[in-house]
Amino acid sequence: MEKLTATTGSEQKGVESSGEGPVAFALDGNTETYYHSSWNPMSTEDQLWIVLELEEAERIEALRYLPRPGRDNGTVLQYEVSYSMDGENWEVISSGIWALNKEWKLAQFEEPVEAKYVKMYAVDSVADNAGRHFSAAEIRLVEA
Repeated sequence: MEKLTATTGSEQKGVESSGEGPVAFALDGNTETYYHSSWNPMSTEDQLWIVLELEEAERIEALRYLPRPGRDNGTVLQYEVSYSMDGENWEVISSGIWALNKEWKLAQFEEPVEAKYVKMYAVDSVADNAGRHFSAAEIRLVEA
């Protein structure tokens, strides 16, 4: 999908050279780099989201998520996907539970939606220590 940008409530800074951290890594097409929410300071639950913004609104039918390589820390187990035309008013379009493995995951929508923004929220995820994290090797939107 062309012209897709991402923002997040939390990203780890200062570790980019190790291939993790910035939310842009979830869109870079490289499955060896990955986004990771902040662990210093620790993210709060309300910060564990990624918003994908399209250059123009498009019909979307699903979101695809690839967990980070290596360890499971931050792998999303339970998710919620919402969409918006203005980035302020959101409607939940998909939610569910994914298996803990390294395979691509699919959040299929019941019906395609016209959206300029799509938000993925990590309702539950794997954490190596106290708190919760969100990590992603890649995130994609599926056009209808």
